[in-house]
Amino acid sequence: MVLRNGSVLDVRSGAVHRADVVLEGERIAEIGIGLDGDDAIDCDGGLLVPGFIDCHTHLCIAQTRRDPFGLPRSVRPLSAVPVLRTLLSLGVTTVRDAWGADAGVRMAVEKGWIDGPQVLLSLRQVGTTGGIGDLWAPRTGPLDFFEDPSLPDPIFNGADEARAVVRRMVRAGADWIKVTVTGSLALGKGLEDLELTSDELTALVDEARRRGGRRIMVHAHGARAAELAARAGAGSIEHGTYLDEAAVQAMAEHGTWYVPTLSVTQSDLAATPEGAAEAHLESMRLAIAAGVRIAITRFGRTPRSCGS
Repeated sequence: MVLRNGSVLDVRSGAVHRADVVLEGERIAEIGIGLDGDDAIDCDGGLLVPGFIDCHTHLCIAQTRRDPFGLPRSVRPLSAVPVLRTLLSLGVTTVRDAWGADAGVRMAVEKGWIDGPQVLLSLRQVGTTGGIGDLWAPRTGPLDFFEDPSLPDPIFNGADEARAVVRRMVRAGADWIKVTVTGSLALGKGLEDLELTSDELTALVDEARRRGGRRIMVHAHGARAAELAARAGAGSIEHGTYLDEAAVQAMAEHGTWYVPTLSVTQSDLAATPEGAAEAHLESMRLAIAAGVRIAITRFGRTPRSCGS
């Protein structure tokens, strides 16, 4: 089959040009001018682009956040079904889940049980005692509504335990290791904290690399946390609300991607700390000026990050 008279986006140059596209089954076989095929579809006015990659989704937490203790455990993975279907319909062909989905969600898509984009997993956001991944309440003490054998214990302290937490996540099927280095924007505290040491971050990066070349994605709102993570070899900085020139220079120097999740600060100003929306846009400007590579997020109707 040939798609005629449409426009094609060249992602390397950013240019859009007219072209025909030949399909063989589900694969693109050829792109050019004046191509032939058994059947033809006139795509005049259409634009063909590669599939989008949403680098920061939370496929399974939209429902469980609303009532974490009153819902059956099966709601968590099943609630991802409409989210995955929506993302695929919007042209997203790969998602990187930033915590909440287990290996069963990825398997369901791979086996065709449910429709959705390719799923890359982090399982849980790992972090140190007292960090935002360490769920705790004054009346009960430890409080973990994500406790599940398929979502291993995410808490560690020290470089040796950092290596152990990577091994737990990889054993359970993680493609990426998600680590929290600052507090939460949603809670409005600890945004400039450094919840990990340099030794701990370096151990996470090294152990992930040794385990099949995996990389770490770092939840970091503050500049010093982003800079520390970049210098340790992090694959990406998530959020990066309050970056400065030193942070973006470190990210550019070490090839660290910036995953800004702008909807966290731009979609609901009333729920955002004062000045965060403006600071986030300024961080974007600094990153662009420094040549930092930036990835899209929040393209589809995925829920706002629990760990924002």
